[in-house]
Amino acid sequence: MGSRRTGDGVENVYAAAQAWVDRCLRRDDSLFTPGQAIWTPPRLAELRRRFLDRPDAPGDGFDGKLQSQLAGSPPEVYQLTGEVLFVNFLIIYQGDMKGDTKKDGINQVLEWSPQPVHMPPDLSIGLSPGIAETGLFFQKNRPSGMGFIIELAEQLKELESDKRNQLLIDPWRFKKFSEGMDFRSPTLSEHPSYARPQQYAIHHLVFPDTFERIVSGRHKSRIGSTFERFITEPTDDVDRKLQLIRRHLEETYGPDIDFYDDLIYAYWDPRRKAQPVAGILDGEELEEWDEIGVDYEALADDMYLPPDFIKTIVTLLEDKKQVIFQGPPGTGKTYV
Repeated sequence: MGSRRTGDGVENVYAAAQAWVDRCLRRDDSLFTPGQAIWTPPRLAELRRRFLDRPDAPGDGFDGKLQSQLAGSPPEVYQLTGEVLFVNFLIIYQGDMKGDTKKDGINQVLEWSPQPVHMPPDLSIGLSPGIAETGLFFQKNRPSGMGFIIELAEQLKELESDKRNQLLIDPWRFKKFSEGMDFRSPTLSEHPSYARPQQYAIHHLVFPDTFERIVSGRHKSRIGSTFERFITEPTDDVDRKLQLIRRHLEETYGPDIDFYDDLIYAYWDPRRKAQPVAGILDGEELEEWDEIGVDYEALADDMYLPPDFIKTIVTLLEDKKQVIFQGPPGTGKTYV
């Protein structure tokens, strides 16, 4: 099976992602109204200017601000926004956001338009299952996630069609292109790390047989270091490392393994207490987690916080044994 997931309707997620690639990245077509030019360079550029270049637009919360940013847009830009939001939602597992909640969010944007359109049923069913547990920060940084989708499409469309198509059939060239983009909007250029979870999500959605369904850079790094002995070919690319590790684990446990399976998950996640499983680490006992050093840079990257802030929190915990966080709901206090 490899990195592609199966069961629970996830084939509808991959079908929707493939429709996006074929209609909207290869061509200038639409997800919701096939045959209509929606994902065109001028409309992507206009959405970027309205949405991403005005992060301080008035409005309460994400929805209120987005409505203010889009005010006065032509119907096609409203529709493009709804379709971008659809792609942003695709990866999110139903335990983190239910399919109906996703649909309501998209329909709200579409209804703001002077000429509303509707999602086709064959696409809307792809919103329900989801593939990855994305966590709070993926949703909290939705503008950056949507921004990555917008700028990726915009910069892909600046390439000649042959070169663009080559990227869309070669996972490693696609990855290199997406990681090498120069972001144009302040939403992304000022905090590029905020877009990485969406970048990882797009890698899996576009190439599910190559890239894992992992949207956390810290998780990828920890898996790579935990199972380092199975990396039998020299590489600095964490996704290639994961491929080599997967190959080894599948030889022992078959094609249905997943890095978030309970027994495997417990080996690389220090918050889980694991007992050695024969074959994975040759029966060796796990190290004591309190002897493992903290990678502050990786932790900060995953939590979207400055490394010095995290070091301060650790110092306070070691000294005072407690820390009190103050702030409004939804700002990540519990997660930290």
